[in-house]
Order: sequence, then structure tokens, then C-alpha cells
Amino acid sequence: MQKLRLDAELRILACVHNTRQAAGIISLIEYFNATRLSPIHVFSLYLVELTGRAGALVAAHMEKPGGQPGAQNLTRSQEELESINSIFGAFREAYDAVRVETLNVVSAYATIHEDIYNS
Repeated sequence: MQKLRLDAELRILACVHNTRQAAGIISLIEYFNATRLSPIHVFSLYLVELTGRAGALVAAHMEKPGGQPGAQNLTRSQEELESINSIFGAFREAYDAVRVETLNVVSAYATIHEDIYNS
């Protein structure tokens, strides 16, 4: 960070397992004091343990239309992803100089570091 130009975008990879960690990461990111001259781009990775698949899965968060049928049938992992996306979405709305992308990473814990690196 010392060699980063003042007018350069700071990119942050934030890996979280739950909403409490997402709130903590946002508190930390707020201290960077993003401005239009020095914006921040946050790549939020929601990490989920892989079960029953041969390979890792990385998926971008997709907005659902309001009142979509079947929304009450979300799994715990999907609910957690929605909550994390809401937290980072509110953060994005509060700061003009912050861009946020939320990704869901489903991977085995033994190789999750490789999947994070590849993301």
C-alpha cells in the first residue's frame, strides 16, 4: 500500500464465512477512507464448505426480483449469502467511492486457499 498512487483504486479481497465477519471487514475497510480520487473496489467472497461435489464452485451473487415465489425456501447457506450481500450492498450505497462484488465460493477446506487465489 505504501507504493500505491494516491489516485489509484485500492482492491480488497474480503473472505467471510458469516455475517459477523462481514460486518467486521466493513468496519476495517471504512478506515481506508475511500474518496472519488482514491476509490476502493471490494471483492467479497462468501466461503462455504464443499459437500457432495467433485470440484469447487464460484458464483456471482444475482439479485432476485422482489416477491419471487419460493423465496421462503432458502437454505441456511443461501440466507447467509443474502445477508452478507445486504451488508456489503448497504456499505456500497453509503459510500460513492466504493464498488462491491459479492461471490459465493463453495470449496473443500483442504483446497479453499487455492480457490481463493484463483478467484
